[in-house]
Amino acid sequence: MEPGSVAIVDILRAIARDRPEAEHTVAGDRRLTWGEADERSDRLAGVLATAGFGCFAERDGLPRHRSGQHHLGILTHNRLEYLESMIGSWKARVAPFNINYRYGPSELEHLLALASTSALVVQGCLAERVAEIIDRLPDLRLILQIDDGSGSKLIPGAIDYEEAIRSSSGPPTDRQPSPDDLYLLFTGGTTGLPKGVMWRNGDAVTECFNGSRRARDVGDFVAAADTGLRSLPAAPFMHGAGHWSAIRALLGGGTVIVPHHDGRLEPDAVWTTVDREQVNLMLIVGDAFARPLIEAFDRGHHDGSSLNVLVTGGAALSPGVARQLLDRLPTLMIVDGFGSSEAGGQMTRVTTSGNPDTPGFTTNDRTFVLSEDRSRLLAPGDPEDGWLARSGRLPLGYLDDSEATERTYPTIDGERLVVPGDRARVLVDGTVHLLGRESGCINTGGEKVFAQEVELAIVGLPGVADCLVVGTPDERWGRIVTAIVEPLPSASIDLAEVRRGLDGVIADYKMPRRLIAVERVERGANGKADYRWAEQVAGA
Repeated sequence: MEPGSVAIVDILRAIARDRPEAEHTVAGDRRLTWGEADERSDRLAGVLATAGFGCFAERDGLPRHRSGQHHLGILTHNRLEYLESMIGSWKARVAPFNINYRYGPSELEHLLALASTSALVVQGCLAERVAEIIDRLPDLRLILQIDDGSGSKLIPGAIDYEEAIRSSSGPPTDRQPSPDDLYLLFTGGTTGLPKGVMWRNGDAVTECFNGSRRARDVGDFVAAADTGLRSLPAAPFMHGAGHWSAIRALLGGGTVIVPHHDGRLEPDAVWTTVDREQVNLMLIVGDAFARPLIEAFDRGHHDGSSLNVLVTGGAALSPGVARQLLDRLPTLMIVDGFGSSEAGGQMTRVTTSGNPDTPGFTTNDRTFVLSEDRSRLLAPGDPEDGWLARSGRLPLGYLDDSEATERTYPTIDGERLVVPGDRARVLVDGTVHLLGRESGCINTGGEKVFAQEVELAIVGLPGVADCLVVGTPDERWGRIVTAIVEPLPSASIDLAEVRRGLDGVIADYKMPRRLIAVERVERGANGKADYRWAEQVAGA
C-alpha cells in the first residue's frame, strides 16, 4: 500500500482488537479501556448512520474544495466525548469538525452555517448558545447534548448523548470508512473569519497526528503502536494542537489523560494529574501555559518526575521560560513543534539541559523556504527573508472556497505546495528562524518588521511576563512598532528600559517606538495571541 491509503479508524479498530483491556482514556474517575472506547464510538457511529448521515458523494468525483459528506460539529470542553465524537463520526463516514467554545451565538451561527452542519455534539453548559440560533440553521437535524453535571436542561430538539449511545444498535454494516473521508479542521479565526481546512484522513494520520511514516498497512500501524505514551494535552481539543496530540497518543497505542477542564487552564490540577497518572508527555501552548504551570509547580507539592517530554504547539516557548522549566525538571526534553492547520507538522526545535540554546527549527525533507518571489529555494545563510512552504501530502483545500484554495496551495514548477503565509529565514547551519505570519508584518518607514520576532525578544527581557506587538499609525513612519507589555507582578517597565534590553538583540528599525503596559495580555483559551484585542488597546 501507498502512504495515506489506510483509514484512521481501521488503525484504531485494529489496535483495540490487539489490546482490548489496555487503558485508552482517563478523565478524573472515568476510565475507558480500548475495547470499551471502541464499542462506544461504534455505537455513536450507529446513531449517525440511523439518522441518515454519512458519505453521499465519493472523493474522486469532487473538486478539491467540495465535501461529499455530512458534517458533525463538536462544541465541548476537553472531555472523553470529544475524541469519541471524532472517531465515531469517521466510522459513520461523517466528517467531524472543531468549534471554538468561546464563540457567542452570532459567531456560532456563522460557523455552523459555513460548515453546512448536519449534526452537533454539545456540552450541557454550552447548549443555550445553540438554542438561540437553532431556528436559523435548517440543515442541523441532530443535536446530541452531553449531561455534564451543570444542571442544564435539554435544549429544544436535542437528544441526551448517553441515552443515544445506550439505544444504538451498534456500528453501521453498510459502509466501509475510506482514507479519502474528510478530517475537517477550522482555523481559529484570530486574524479573520475561520476557514475549514479539508484533509484526507489517511493523510492526516501522518501529517497531523504523527502516525508512523514507515507503516504501509494496518498490521504495520499496530506493530508501531508500542510507544507507551501516557499523554496529557493541556491545550483545548477545540484547536488542532490539542486533539492532534491526543490522537497521536492513540495511534501509538497509548493512553490519553484528560485533565479537568472548563475552558480555562487549571495548573494545579494539571500537575496533580501528571503525578497521579504518571504522565510522560504533556502538550502546552507556549509561555501563556508554561508560566502559570511554573508558578503552580513552585507553590505546590508536585513531583513531575514522570514527565519526559513537554511539547509546545501553536506558540513557541521563549528561551528564558524554557530554562525555568529545565531548572525544575532537568531531565525534561522540550519540543517546540511548528505547524499549521493548512500544512500539518513542519518543523521542530528540541531543548534540553545539555542543549539549552537552540536558535533555529529543524525542518523535514518536505519543508523549505521559498524566496520572496517564490522562484527558488533559499540556501543556508541566504540573507533574504522568504516564505515557509511544504510539499508532499497536503490538504485538499478550504471548504467551499476555490479562490483561497488556489492561493494557499499553488503549483510551482509542476509541484503542488502549501504556502500558508509564514515568513522565515534559513540560518547558516540549515535550521530555520521563524519570523511570523505575513499578516503580522509591520511596514515601518519602508522596512518590514515581523511582530512575532519582536515579541519573542521582548518576552526574554527581565521583568516581562508577556507581550504582543502590533503596528500603529504614525505621520512620519507610516506605522510604528508598538509593544503591549504585561510586566511581572513585582516589576515595572518602560520604553527606554525595553529598548536598552533589546540593543544588539534585534535591529534598530525593529525596536518598539511605543510601549503600553497592561495588567494582563489577552490570549485565547488555546494560548494564541488575540491581535484584535491588541489592536484595540493600541488604537491601531
